[in-house]
This record gives sequence, C-alpha cells and structure tokens, in this order.
Amino acid sequence: EDRKHLEDEIPLADRYPYKEMARHGWVEPATDGISRVLELLRFFRVSSLRHLEARGLSVVWRKSSKVEISREALLAWLARGEREAEDQRVASSFDKEQLRHRLPELRRLTREDPTVFEPNLRRLLSECGVALTFVPYLKKTGAHGATQWLGQRALVQLSDRYTWSDIIWFSFFHEVGHLILHHRKGVFVNPEGGEKSSEERAADAFASDTL
Repeated sequence: EDRKHLEDEIPLADRYPYKEMARHGWVEPATDGISRVLELLRFFRVSSLRHLEARGLSVVWRKSSKVEISREALLAWLARGEREAEDQRVASSFDKEQLRHRLPELRRLTREDPTVFEPNLRRLLSECGVALTFVPYLKKTGAHGATQWLGQRALVQLSDRYTWSDIIWFSFFHEVGHLILHHRKGVFVNPEGGEKSSEERAADAFASDTL
C-alpha cells in the first residue's frame, strides 16, 4: 500500500526541478521515481506532494516576459529559504518601526564589500525580527527575491540570478519595501520582467527612493 501511494506521486514529483535541487545539495541524487518522491517528501516535510498543490501562497504573481515561471520550482526555492532561516537567531517578532529606523544604516552598507555588508545585514535585520537568506537561483522561477512570513517573523530571500551590485541592492530594498509597506500580506515574489501589480510598483519606488 505504501509503494502504491508513492507510485501515485511520481507524476507530481516529475514537475519539480529535481536534478537542479540535487546539484545544490537540497535532495539526494536519485534515478528512480519512488526515490525522488521520498526525497521531495523529506525536503518539503509533507506526507503527500498533493499538500503542496493546496498550499495557499498569496503570491504577488505576474507573468514574466523573459522567463517561463514554474510554480513547483518556485515552491522549492521558497522552501529552501525557509529551511535556512530556521538556523538563524532572529528577534521573536517583526518590528516595522525599528526596520524603518535602520534604513540609513542599511543604505550605508551598499558601499561596503560583501564580506562586510553580508554579516551586518543579517545582524541589523535579525534585530528587527527579519531573517535573511541567499538561495541559489532555480530555473523557471525568474526570482530576484522574495518576502514571506514565518509566524511572527519575516524572511527576506535573495537569489544569485545576477550578481551585479545594483540588482542585488535594488532587490534587497524592494523586499524591505514589502515588509514596511505591505505588512503581513502573504508571499511576495519579485520575478524578472512582466506586468507589475500596484504592490510591486510601490516596492520598486521604495527601493529607488531609499537608494
């Protein structure tokens, strides 16, 4: 019965970018369908991949003119950020006013080397109840960054889709803008290209003004 249950999940598992996930070390390499299903269940911490289909992602979702977006790839990328955030020591709840107060300090870090700004970004954000993760880019996500809520705390997640300083910093302040402007409104994903919602345009303006 267990084997039949796993076999039924193989078509769902095939939708996920398994080879990419294995290359990043998120799941173990697997050649057969049942092994891939088992690894994905472990990675997502669910008893069935069908639970992921029902997950209520309030994603600010827009079609990209440059990238084909896969919901499954995006779920995997977001889940990896959630796992990495669990290992960070962060204040027990998000403090929007403290984050707003720290904007000048965060802005000054744009002039520093990554070896300097990365630990300081983590420290400043953690004091505001925000975790920060840098997660390798997955194809068919188009994601530069994302913001979501983990209980009372927030998570800002950035990808390495492009490593140019202007894009990294604009993406960072775009996500911070969501935290300040759109407190607890769900999951915001910032994909490349496409038509923007009012929330995305507001976050873009926040990032421009802050920088």
